[in-house]
Amino acid sequence: FSYQVTVFDPDRVGPGETFTSLSGPTNPLAGVERTYDIALLSYATRYEWRASEVTPLLWVDRAEVGSSNFVVNTTAGYAPVLAGAGVGGSAAFHLVQPAPVTLQSLTARVLFTPTTNGSLLFRSRLGFSGTGQSARVQVSADGGGSWMTVFEQRGTGGAGETSLGSRSLSLAQFVGRSIQLRFAYEFLGGAMFTQTGAAYGWSFDDIQLTNCLALLASAGGVAEGTRVRYQPPPGVVTALEARGFMFGEFGLSWGPLLHVTPLVPPRLLAPTRVGDFWRVEFLPGSVDSSALHLDWSGAPSGPWTRDSEAVLGTNTVNGRWYFLSPGRPEGFFRLTR
Repeated sequence: FSYQVTVFDPDRVGPGETFTSLSGPTNPLAGVERTYDIALLSYATRYEWRASEVTPLLWVDRAEVGSSNFVVNTTAGYAPVLAGAGVGGSAAFHLVQPAPVTLQSLTARVLFTPTTNGSLLFRSRLGFSGTGQSARVQVSADGGGSWMTVFEQRGTGGAGETSLGSRSLSLAQFVGRSIQLRFAYEFLGGAMFTQTGAAYGWSFDDIQLTNCLALLASAGGVAEGTRVRYQPPPGVVTALEARGFMFGEFGLSWGPLLHVTPLVPPRLLAPTRVGDFWRVEFLPGSVDSSALHLDWSGAPSGPWTRDSEAVLGTNTVNGRWYFLSPGRPEGFFRLTR
């Protein structure tokens, strides 16, 4: 018998990975629930979604406040922050691999998305390091389930570098995606150093994320099939995203972000009777007044009828917008887009 076998590492992002996306209104009215659709993946058994507040980000860490900005995954017996090893004699982050050798990592406690020209800047020194040891900067788009290496430096088997050098990494390939960042010191097999002194392993400092947006207060849940119901809060720009699950358990990468900038909804003022007409003044909020329509109903619960004879105008005294509706009996009005 002859079989074709494909071997893959589930902790590593591979070529050809596909992910879903969300579609729907990007300028909905604040506080009004809207529906968003998730693009179907043939192998996904369910979907989840989340919304995050979008704010500018300038993330800088020079190790002066310890490792509080990171999730630390290191072996006991050495400190991941080394005094006097950083730029200008300040502190620096420090990863080594004491026996038994395992992955050592610092994962930044920030979810973010790069914009155009988004980049990661840092200073780096790989000291005594075996040829089987690797200093890596990695990015995850699936909540830390898998990691893509965007920078790698292998050990020389000798003393390596003696000073911190500047590194600059473009994050252009992740524009429009939510990502996490980690610094990892890995053993790939072969020669290694297990000493923990300052001259050994990987030291890095002066980490900066530039031209990036922070994604805060993320919240969401399981989608209703391929449908999401979302009510955007007022005054907040949010980013929506979705991802599929294989076999109901294994989360795939989050898809592209859909930025949602809600509009301030218009507000009706008390209608007034002017002869045979109703004068319905309103405050447009951030909505284009010419895109609004006036609806009428005899009861607050509807049914509603579009008032096709209503005429849009502006009050010359107070500057307010209004609809002039002819021939309607007493009832209820609302504005729609």
